[in-house]
Amino acid sequence: MSNPFIGGGCKAVRVYADNGSTIVADNMSVTLPNVTFGQVETKVAAGNVNLTNTNSIDPMEMTIGKQGVDTGWLKLLSTDAQQLTIDIAMQSIDLQAAGINGATQVQAFVVVSAQGIPSISATHNEMMETEITLNVYSYKVFVDGEEYLHVDPIKGICSIQGDDKNEAVRKAIS
Repeated sequence: MSNPFIGGGCKAVRVYADNGSTIVADNMSVTLPNVTFGQVETKVAAGNVNLTNTNSIDPMEMTIGKQGVDTGWLKLLSTDAQQLTIDIAMQSIDLQAAGINGATQVQAFVVVSAQGIPSISATHNEMMETEITLNVYSYKVFVDGEEYLHVDPIKGICSIQGDDKNEAVRKAIS
């Protein structure tokens, strides 16, 4: 698995719905979900420790900031679960070659539904802005075509860089 440093600038962001056929947001802000695992406290000889439980994941959410209100914005407001594809082009830096290495493609696939209808901010002589908060039910991230993360609490999936943390549990209950 390659390991580019993708801390360079974000060059482009685009969000698609309808299996990638409809652009719903273009060159705006997106905050992908934070994944918080459950904790199990257990006693050990010297006291208590918390152990990470990848079978228990807190509810995930993400936000998409948009300028203006259009049919893409309306599509994002669906309370029905829908899959979105998020394409992000990042400037990548090759730390070993000590130079800019072109662009790294970060692609996320999320299954989401709107939490509600957001407010719209309008100021004279400025673009209207809104930020949509979405519930996230499934979340996958690929970097340059390689899967880095797949979290789906409903299906009991938690895979990090190809290491399926919950495979044994799913097999035990099937």
